[in-house]
Amino acid sequence: MDNNQFNALMHNLGNLTIAINAQTAAPAPARESSFAKIVDFYGDSQDPIGWLQDFESACQANNITNARKITIVGAYLKGSASTWLANKRMMTADWPTQWNPNTPGNIKHHSPHNSNYNLEQLRKYMNGNNNSTKENNYQLKV
Repeated sequence: MDNNQFNALMHNLGNLTIAINAQTAAPAPARESSFAKIVDFYGDSQDPIGWLQDFESACQANNITNARKITIVGAYLKGSASTWLANKRMMTADWPTQWNPNTPGNIKHHSPHNSNYNLEQLRKYMNGNNNSTKENNYQLKV
């Protein structure tokens, strides 16, 4: 290698160093955590909308993405709610594969204390159907 080749190599290495230093590393995606506790949902007399709002808040605090929510939600459904989810997943061909990120922020819910009603509201929310419904003289207003 002669002097000119060496100088060209050094020049190119200098340019490469400048280019590397000019690049900014993309920030790493936030890692999931467990700062906020996600409580279990049993159905029964629990308010499904309130539970979903708490679930959304905890997922946000814990950096859980919408893609992961649909995967983990079943782990927090217990008893009849868990049975309902398992049956619905098996019997419903178009069961959602993505979480509906539209949190029902200002919903007024009057719970009928009926697990079938609560589970139906949970299913409607997960499917993105938050339209007003009336069952057993109770209203879910969006």
